[in-house]
Amino acid sequence: MDYIVLDIEFNGRKFASDKPMEVIEIGAVRLDDKLRRVDEFSSLVKPVYFAKLNSFIRQKTGIEQEGIDRAPGFPAVIRDFIGWLRRSDSFLLLTWGGEDLKRIIFDTRMHKLDDSFWMSAPYYDLLKGYLRSKGLTNDVSVEAAVREIGIEPGAAAHRALEDAKMTADLFVSVFAKLDMSRTQFFKDTFTNAKERRLIKQWVRTMRSRGGALDWLPFTEAFLQGKLALDDPRKAAELKEIFDAEMAKPVPVKPAKALDSTKRFTSRVGNYVKFRPSYPQQAIDFLYKELGFAAASAIADVGSGTGIFTSLLLDRGSRVYAVEPNDAMREAAERQFAGRPGFVSRIGTAEQTGLDDEAVDRIVCAQSFHWFDQEKTKAEFARVLRPGGIVALVWNNWHSVLNPFTTDYEALLNNFGNDYQRVRHTNIQASDFERFFKDGAVRKITFGNSQHFDLEGVQGRLLSSSYIPEEGEPQYDAMIDELRRIYAKHADGNGQVAFDYVTDIYYGEL
Repeated sequence: MDYIVLDIEFNGRKFASDKPMEVIEIGAVRLDDKLRRVDEFSSLVKPVYFAKLNSFIRQKTGIEQEGIDRAPGFPAVIRDFIGWLRRSDSFLLLTWGGEDLKRIIFDTRMHKLDDSFWMSAPYYDLLKGYLRSKGLTNDVSVEAAVREIGIEPGAAAHRALEDAKMTADLFVSVFAKLDMSRTQFFKDTFTNAKERRLIKQWVRTMRSRGGALDWLPFTEAFLQGKLALDDPRKAAELKEIFDAEMAKPVPVKPAKALDSTKRFTSRVGNYVKFRPSYPQQAIDFLYKELGFAAASAIADVGSGTGIFTSLLLDRGSRVYAVEPNDAMREAAERQFAGRPGFVSRIGTAEQTGLDDEAVDRIVCAQSFHWFDQEKTKAEFARVLRPGGIVALVWNNWHSVLNPFTTDYEALLNNFGNDYQRVRHTNIQASDFERFFKDGAVRKITFGNSQHFDLEGVQGRLLSSSYIPEEGEPQYDAMIDELRRIYAKHADGNGQVAFDYVTDIYYGEL
C-alpha cells in the first residue's frame, strides 16, 4: 500500500462571504510501503467565485495572480489528480487535520461532480495521530511539529507541494509511534470547529466548577441566542459532542513536586507586573468598619510581592509582611526599602516568627488557600492581641465569568498542571466556619477589574504557578491557544477584560 500525503491551499473569505472557499492548489507526495518518496503531484487551480487572490493568501503562499489566471479549473485538475492516485494499487491518504480532504469534497460537489471516489477513500488524520503520540491535547501547526523533531521548514512553506513534502518527512519520522489502525472515511458534519470547541469548553468549565447539566438545560443556559439549532442534524451532532464530553472522566492532573512556599519563585516578574491590586473601597472598609488604623500593627501573611502590603502602608499602618518564598519576599523588600512601617519577616502562616500578641489585625490576601487551616488558626490566635480580627481576601474572577474569561478558564483546565487542586474556590463554607470563632464568619464583596493587551494577558497567565513555563511540554500550544482567544475577544482598542469580585471573609478567632 502507498501513502499519499496531501496538502491544499484555498482562497476566499471564510467569515465575510456566503460564497464557498475554493481550492487553488493541490500538492501531494507518494510514499511506497517502505516509506520512500517515489512520486509527487502539483497543480494550481483557477477558482470560480474568488478569481482574484486576497492579500493574505498572496503573502502566505507566495502564489502569483498570473499563475492562477493561467491555471486549469477544478474539474480538469481533480480528474488528473484522481488519475495520478490510481497509479497505486491501493493507497491511504494522509492529511494534517481534516480540512484538506473536506475542501476537495466540497469543491467536487460545488462543480456537480461525483464524490464517490473521495467518500470511499481511506484517510488518516496525521495531526490527531501526532498529538496522540505526544500526549498532547491542543492542535499544533505542522511547522511547529517538524521543528519539534529537528526539521526546519523550507522557505516555500505554505505552498501545497512543499507543505506535503514537509508533512511526509514528519510522517516518516514519527511513523513507528503512530497508531495506524485509526484509518477513517470522510463523514459529513453539520457543525463547524468553532461550535464544537465551544460545546467542549462550556462543558469542561461547568464540570470543573462542580456543575452537572442535562442537554436541554444546557442549551437554554449556554446555546440560546449563540448557536442556531434550527437544523435537526446540527442539533443532534452538538448533542453527541455534549454527551461524549459529559461521559469523560473529570481529569485529575498530577500535582507538581513543588510545595506551596516555592511555587512562585520563577513567576515573580510577571506576578509584580500583571497581578491585580485591590479596590480602594475594600481598604476603606477595613479601616472604617473593621478597626484597621494608622496606629495598628498588621500582619500580612503570605504577603508575596507586597501588593496588599502597599495598600496598608499607604494608610500609615505598621505592616509585618510574612512570606516564606525568598524571591517574592525580596521583591517586596526592594520595593519598600526605607518605607516607614514596613517590616519583612521570613515565615509561614503556620509559623510566622512573630511574638505573642504582636499584632492587632491579620490579613491574608490571595494566600489562605495555601495554608494548613488548623495549624494556621492556632498560630494566628497566638500572635493576635485580644479582640483582634482576621480578614481573608481574594480577587475572584471565577464568579463573574465573561466571554473572555470563560474561554480563559477552559484554557486553564486544558493546560494547568494542578489547577483544579490548588484553586482557591476549593475552600468550602464549612472551612470558614471551622476557622472563625463559633462559626461566625461574615463576607463582603467589591467590584474590581483589569484590562490587558496581548502582552498583559500573557503575563497574567504566566504569573500562575500551575501553568507550564517556557521550555516545558504544552507551553507553545498553550500560548497559541491564548493568542487565539485573545484575538477572538479583544475590543477595538486591543483590550480584554478580567472582571473580578473582591471577596473579604472576616471575623474573630
